[in-house]
Amino acid sequence: MPMQRRRIRRFRKEPRDQQLSAADRSALNHSKHTFFLIIMIGIICIALAIGIAIPIVQSASHNTFVSRTMDEALRLADTIDEPNEYPEPGNIENFNTFYIACIDSESLDGEADSISDDAFLWEVGNEKLMEFVHASPAKVATAVETGWASSDSYGLKGKISKEGDILIAGIDNSEFNSYFISSTIALEVLLLAAICIFALLTGWLARKIFEPVVESMIAQRKFVGDASHELKTPLAVIRADADILMSGKDHTDPEAKWIESIQAQADRMSTTIKDLVTISSLESSFHLHKVENMSQLIDDVSLSFDAVCFEKGVYYSVVRLDPGVRVECSAEDTRKLLEELFGNAVKYAEGNPPRIEVSFELRKTCAVLSITNTGCTIAPEEKERVFDRFYRTASMRAQGKAGSGLGLSICRSICEKNKFKITCEPVMGDHTTFKVVMPLA
Repeated sequence: MPMQRRRIRRFRKEPRDQQLSAADRSALNHSKHTFFLIIMIGIICIALAIGIAIPIVQSASHNTFVSRTMDEALRLADTIDEPNEYPEPGNIENFNTFYIACIDSESLDGEADSISDDAFLWEVGNEKLMEFVHASPAKVATAVETGWASSDSYGLKGKISKEGDILIAGIDNSEFNSYFISSTIALEVLLLAAICIFALLTGWLARKIFEPVVESMIAQRKFVGDASHELKTPLAVIRADADILMSGKDHTDPEAKWIESIQAQADRMSTTIKDLVTISSLESSFHLHKVENMSQLIDDVSLSFDAVCFEKGVYYSVVRLDPGVRVECSAEDTRKLLEELFGNAVKYAEGNPPRIEVSFELRKTCAVLSITNTGCTIAPEEKERVFDRFYRTASMRAQGKAGSGLGLSICRSICEKNKFKITCEPVMGDHTTFKVVMPLA
């Protein structure tokens, strides 16, 4: 009986950085991109320096060699009377690219169209250069007057001999120009390929370098979640024991204040742990997103805080609430977001009387929720940091206001998970506005 082939399902392993929160991934990617950019800028600068320096050095070296060789050619030419006496200079590698001539100075007319054959006392060397010199009396005159004259492919050097005649040395640069262009193109292509290879290596190196950072961040997040869960039980025991000790005691009892302090600190720690568990849950768990009536959700939460504001003497008003706005989100998460923002506004509202204004406005592609409270304890330079875990502004610490510094961090985590965008717009000493931009369903 033939064996049946077993089909094995393979699951793609989730990248480690996908286990981080959106904010941590964003910060990590920013660091990777910065590292990659710095390395690539350095590599590109080095490549540009090489690509510019090598052709310049190559051209300068060639020009120096040509100048010395032509000077040597003119020196030798000034020592002979007949062309067959002209020796081939030992330091000229390609003598066929050079040209030497002796011209009767009285026969040279720089304004003429050409130099007559009778004007040349003798000439030897490159035939193309011979034709060029015969047809370029102006270039010859310039070479004698200034010491150098050139065209696209030819260069001339001139001097007056001991006999008073004109000595002209020339070089055919066409071969060198062709080689120079092809070698420069090859160099640039090679450098471009090297940059691409280095880009791939740098990207791989960036991932390898930041792998320990990713592992550390994952371990830190796991530790926060595990520690928060582990601390819940002993704190509950402490709170229960404190309640038992407090039962039957009068508030005037000397021991009562210590027990009440234990209860207060246990409650505070329980709130902090609850917030940490919430953040850990938001970062690791999955929430089903559905299209929700955001207008109704805001109205429901707003009504629940109306009584709280009345009790605390805070003037509360909804200045705008566009109806029927539908947003794709997790209702549970969004309700928690609204409760945190409303609670934060009630807690820090100041003035006489303190005021809170809520606005929910429908726009073309999004809806914007604005919650403004009078009074501001957030300096402009702190408006980004207020969303960090455990961060409390300098003004809050100075005033001794209670708080764990986790509420706004929870708000940011919820916004990231639901693809919202939250911002803080403080006006020091006047008011604070938190805005949440929600894409429409």
